[in-house]
Amino acid sequence: MLHELSHVIMLRRDNRIFSILSLITTAALLYICATPAQCQDTSGPRGITVSGQGEVFAAPDIARINIGVATRNKDAKKAAEENAAKAQRIIQALQNAGIAKKDIQTTQYSVEAMFDYKVQPPRLTGYQVSNMVRVVVRDIKKTGDIIDRSIAAGANSIQGVSFEVENDTQLRNDALIKAIQEAKAKASLIAQTLSVRLGGLIAVNESVGGPIYPIAYARVAAAEAAPTPILPGEVRVTASVSLTYDIAR
Repeated sequence: MLHELSHVIMLRRDNRIFSILSLITTAALLYICATPAQCQDTSGPRGITVSGQGEVFAAPDIARINIGVATRNKDAKKAAEENAAKAQRIIQALQNAGIAKKDIQTTQYSVEAMFDYKVQPPRLTGYQVSNMVRVVVRDIKKTGDIIDRSIAAGANSIQGVSFEVENDTQLRNDALIKAIQEAKAKASLIAQTLSVRLGGLIAVNESVGGPIYPIAYARVAAAEAAPTPILPGEVRVTASVSLTYDIAR
């Protein structure tokens, strides 16, 4: 019993000693950090961080068109057969216009039941079959003609036309170079204005944006209408970069 009491007393003494030591340590830290300059956190990133943006423009060399046909019939099989016949005529018209098979791709096919919701319960009125293909036009001067030929062959859905540069690697590189040059110029200006010298490059972050393609939407019209005018314009590729420089001591 006496031994246990002495052990408790020692523990209490140890705790009191620990508390006194903690107070002394805290007071010492407060004394050392008496001024903000003495307590600056130097563990985080330091230096000059700048950003730059670059963009380049180019004439597109291909066009992509989404061409579709939708048919309706009270009988699903007849709707599908009619759709298949029209889709085949459209594909044949595209090939006759010089579009290669590899540049015609089915992107959507659906059979949908149609209902009349004005009556209760809703009444089945028939079926709609839709078939959509994406076409790559490599001679973009023929884009309007391709649309007209498709409509004449039975297409009743032209969702849009997009113009692209098929191989845009060099465009992306050029945009990135411009972004880096702009960021470097900003860093030099900031350092000069602050009367400091730039040290080494310590961090780089880049982001190359996707090309922004102009889109010309085509409206389905009668075959005897005037040729569809299509203007490809230019494509734009953007890039951004962030550079962090150390400040030379």
